Amino acid sequence: MRTTANNMFALWPGDQLNFSIFIKPTFGFVGQRAASEAGHIANTNVGCHLQMNSKVPNHITDWIRFEGFLKELVDFTTYLLKTLHGRQIDYEYQRVLFKFIERFHLNFVAIKNTWKDYLKNSKYKHPCFLLLRSLVSDYITMVYLIDGLKFEQKTLKPVEENFRLRYIEISNSYFTRVDKEIEKLLSERKLTVKQRDKFLQTEREFYPDHFETGDKIKVKKIANIDPGTMIKRIKSSEYKKLAGIYQYYFFFSQFEHFTIKTEELFQRDRDTEYKMLVGSTNYLIRGLLLNIGVMRLERPLLEKLSKVIESFEEKLVK
Repeated sequence: MRTTANNMFALWPGDQLNFSIFIKPTFGFVGQRAASEAGHIANTNVGCHLQMNSKVPNHITDWIRFEGFLKELVDFTTYLLKTLHGRQIDYEYQRVLFKFIERFHLNFVAIKNTWKDYLKNSKYKHPCFLLLRSLVSDYITMVYLIDGLKFEQKTLKPVEENFRLRYIEISNSYFTRVDKEIEKLLSERKLTVKQRDKFLQTEREFYPDHFETGDKIKVKKIANIDPGTMIKRIKSSEYKKLAGIYQYYFFFSQFEHFTIKTEELFQRDRDTEYKMLVGSTNYLIRGLLLNIGVMRLERPLLEKLSKVIESFEEKLVK
């Protein structure tokens, strides 16, 4: 796993924004007694509002309101990323949660940019729903990882052991698949043993936790964990109120591959689509709140996001 030493939050490659002032490297609320309190506050605020029902869409009016909300949300995530850019990363969990924020932002930027086409032609639901599936999948993974993160009561220092083990667990499927493909290429004589060893050696240098120790380069065999399994574990944790998002993962996953159901999916009424959009977004924005709370970012950021959530509730949720 990559080290976080002397690392900093950075925007995606190629970003041209220039921030010359590095912001203080510490995270935390003024007067906060324990880092775990941030997660508790965020989890409480997230869980208590998830049973709301979306309003019945008033033809085009509510769809346009959703477009206005998308602008508010993207404006906030843009501001958040600019605020975080250049901050020192002290712990692995900060680096990982920052990447979730970055992916959240990029996906919602794409949804926002597609929205006008979606209003004109309902078949544009396909790219929107695929992006939402990715967001919901990230949400499930993020909550699963956060559940493995603990904090020392007196020092506020994070205890990352279980977080890191879960991070390795959810990441190992990539290395397992690559290992199988390499063995296949070897058997077909499309790859030499020397080429294989050179590639795996490079991978092991960057990601040692995914390889066995010893002279022979061998990928660790770790059982693959899927979103359904993560949700089952979340249901037995303090974050059980957040597990309801799985229904949206199942719904949006139907759009991932072409099947016998594809034609039917494109003929669904827009009221149903609207409810799925609002319901999933209801979870996602509170997942962002949870992320910011657990990272122990300053309170003004939480308050700014809370206003975006209040606007969402006022416009789109009854």
